[in-house]
Amino acid sequence: MNTSKLTLAFTVLVMFLTACGKKQVQTDLYFGMNTPGGAVTEEQWKDFSENVIAKYFPIGSTEWVGRGRYKHPETKETIVESTKVVTLVGDKGAERDKAVQAVVDEYRRRFKLQAVFRVETEVDATLIVGN
Repeated sequence: MNTSKLTLAFTVLVMFLTACGKKQVQTDLYFGMNTPGGAVTEEQWKDFSENVIAKYFPIGSTEWVGRGRYKHPETKETIVESTKVVTLVGDKGAERDKAVQAVVDEYRRRFKLQAVFRVETEVDATLIVGN
């Protein structure tokens, strides 16, 4: 990842951190890119990100590419696939949970997938500005 993209990703993430030292929740969503019909293309992902994730989290999010590995529950085969990880940081609450669930549900519906992996962590988030 080049420096300008990394800087932009970091900037978007810290936009969430608007309260000094306030307990917030960090949600990491792991979106597998393998689908029953092949794989989610970059164009499809961009559309999903811009029109679904940005709709529910207009303040911003951070995305990066990963490589996931898991054991298929039925076949016991080890599956390795490309993964998009989206990090969201903000206040904990029912409205936020509904927004996260809406993003997950739309991804599963759109790409005919069974699951999205979700990790929730309470964090002390501080926006540091100035010199």
